[in-house]
Amino acid sequence: MAMRSCPECLNQIDENASVCPHCGHVLSGDEPKNNSVEVYLEERRWTFGNTLIAVLLVLLIAGLGYLLYIYGLKQPYEDAMKYYEEEKTAYEQQVQEYQGFAEQVAQANLELDAKIDYLRTIINSGDEPMDQRLTANAAEVVRRAEGLRVTPPVITAAEVPAPAKDSIFHAKDIRETGRIVDQQRFSLYQQYSDMQVPDYSQVIATIDRVAEELKASIQEKKDSDAAAEAATEAAAEAASRQIRELLDNYQSFMDEYITFMVIYDRSDPDQIQRADELQTTFVTYVKQIRAIDTKKLTEADRSYFQMVTESISQQMAENNIQEPEYIP
Repeated sequence: MAMRSCPECLNQIDENASVCPHCGHVLSGDEPKNNSVEVYLEERRWTFGNTLIAVLLVLLIAGLGYLLYIYGLKQPYEDAMKYYEEEKTAYEQQVQEYQGFAEQVAQANLELDAKIDYLRTIINSGDEPMDQRLTANAAEVVRRAEGLRVTPPVITAAEVPAPAKDSIFHAKDIRETGRIVDQQRFSLYQQYSDMQVPDYSQVIATIDRVAEELKASIQEKKDSDAAAEAATEAAAEAASRQIRELLDNYQSFMDEYITFMVIYDRSDPDQIQRADELQTTFVTYVKQIRAIDTKKLTEADRSYFQMVTESISQQMAENNIQEPEYIP
């Protein structure tokens, strides 16, 4: 029986077999016979080598493609995005920093304005200082302080542009957007780089000093006016007491005078002498009463004056008593 080798497992099988009994390989009839096994195996080895080479070529191409992706696309994209994000962050931080400066300027202005308003309130209070020059000096300090006031800047930040195209194929566009943000940051720097928070400490100290001087002078004027008013009131009270005392004495004397004149006996020498004495005193009182300027009296004293004099006049009229004729 003729034999041949199975092309799959290389075991010897019947030359006419259609299936290898050892490995189950289906024989198509095209497999090499015994005399060409070595040639067939050599062809298979050759085919395997070609496949290996092809695989290696594919791997090489894939590796080159990966390197091209990493260093030709991905790395430039990541570098561009990093540059853009750094510029965006730096710009936003710069805006926040300048806005913080502007807020500090505004706060310093609030403190200065409060001091200016404080001094202006004292000036406009209507109270006069003892030294009138202090008011003019305080007004000049207010004017100069207002001139030193720094207007806080308004920090306007442009909107940060986003890359128009964001993919690994647009690294150049992303980097260009980063440059635009950098230009915005430089423009903002040119506007506000020299901004400083004003130091108002010296002018505030001057305002405080002038305010205290003005308040002290105003208080001195008030104390002086109060002392003068107290002296005036004391003098008025003394004058009032004197007038009321005079009126009371006058009333008392007139009671005595009218009582005497009602019973006066012109034939009695003693009464004649007493009448002369009383009339002399009466004349003295009348002169003193007429010398009083009622326009200068207080309302209470004027009312009291009228009450006493009218009462005496009524008593004299009721008793038909006349004033002495020699009263000037």
